[in-house]
Amino acid sequence: MNSLALLSLGLFVFFGIVRTSSNTVLAQAAVITLSCGLYVAQNSTTDFVYLFFLTQAAFAVFKFVSARPRTVNCRIVWMAALSYLAVQLLYFKAETASGGHMPVGLAYLTLQLFGIFVWAYFQKNAAVISWTEFCFSALFFPTIIAGPILRTERIAAQLSAPSLPSQASLKSAFLLICLGLFKKAVADQLGLFTNESQVALHLVGWRATLLTVAFYSQCYADFSGYSDIARGLARAYGIEIPLNFNLPFLAANITDHWKRWHISLNEWFRDYVFTWLFASNFLRVKRVIPWLSSQFYLGASIFFTCLLIGVWHGLETRFLTWAAINAIFILLHQSALIRLPFSGRLFTIASVAFTFSLTCILNLLFLDTSLDEIQRILQSSLNMQDYVFVNIHDQATIFYSFCLVLLSILGLHLLDRKLIALDYRVSSPIAFAFLTIFALVYCFSSGAIDQAFLYSRF
Repeated sequence: MNSLALLSLGLFVFFGIVRTSSNTVLAQAAVITLSCGLYVAQNSTTDFVYLFFLTQAAFAVFKFVSARPRTVNCRIVWMAALSYLAVQLLYFKAETASGGHMPVGLAYLTLQLFGIFVWAYFQKNAAVISWTEFCFSALFFPTIIAGPILRTERIAAQLSAPSLPSQASLKSAFLLICLGLFKKAVADQLGLFTNESQVALHLVGWRATLLTVAFYSQCYADFSGYSDIARGLARAYGIEIPLNFNLPFLAANITDHWKRWHISLNEWFRDYVFTWLFASNFLRVKRVIPWLSSQFYLGASIFFTCLLIGVWHGLETRFLTWAAINAIFILLHQSALIRLPFSGRLFTIASVAFTFSLTCILNLLFLDTSLDEIQRILQSSLNMQDYVFVNIHDQATIFYSFCLVLLSILGLHLLDRKLIALDYRVSSPIAFAFLTIFALVYCFSSGAIDQAFLYSRF
């Protein structure tokens, strides 16, 4: 944890200094070089070589497709490139499912390159970026490991002419990094309760229920913390990365939750799979299947999009199960529940509580354990006879974990709710000093817990 904090603060200083250069190309080259070096230092050289040459091949395809009209040859190259990205990702996902290895960050890079190819093919005049800008967006160290997914078409203007960060932007970037580190420290502490050895213990009653909520809270604190660090480092350089989490614990239904959790991933699949691949082709499919109704096609498109998101996480039964159940609840909400004649504060509170409980339970499928073990945890948490008194040591562990869960659910969420509205630009020097100092003190004093980011596994 301490090494992560020192690395993040060091990168903040480096990006801030590099961005003061008047030569944008030189600054981008320095960031690319550092990103490559850090990737090699934290991962294998073989992984880096594959990702680097994949990026260079992708740039060659990008230039070929964007510089030519939509001829047959151009379409063949474009389709071949998209097919290769899909096949190689499926291959590595299958390798991972069978105990093999996938280069860290490949899943995020694949989605980004896929989007770049679509941008180059359909918006040729607008798809103009240099080699350094292409490599900068693809290999930018904070985002290549675990996102957020950069949409090059959205940040192309910033890449070609990045703004010099103001003092207010640097302050907000530093605050983002500090709060991201604070969240990561909370997530690592929760990880002591939710790791495999704890799951294997007698998880009955209170421990099973707390584990269900604690793991969901850990995922939020871990992944939103990483996203905050990435956004802060990008802002220190002068690039704005979109928000990746928007108060998911306050989602009033499962559809709303998908709009708040891992926003960059869900927007990518919404735009490139659901809208572009499915929804826009309804009339073509209907010519082949005249009896096909729009409602059935819409439902099938939602279901298959969710399944593809599950496949992106991994070719394992638990991820496909997670995706299928999410799809079913989304379809139920879109078809029937969305028209329920209920309203008011009590209904909203009940909806939020139900959605939170549902997502807590579904999130257990991301635990690195068997489906039978997950089923046992759920059965125990629902069986009131298992809520027995535990020994003093267990009581202390449960109480400490319960406090961390409350901190992640209430404290972090309430803090995010205030700071998101301000875009993390705190004008009060006292509030800024308190938040940053408190976050760093907690981070460095919480213990040198070296746990990898959860979403770096996908």
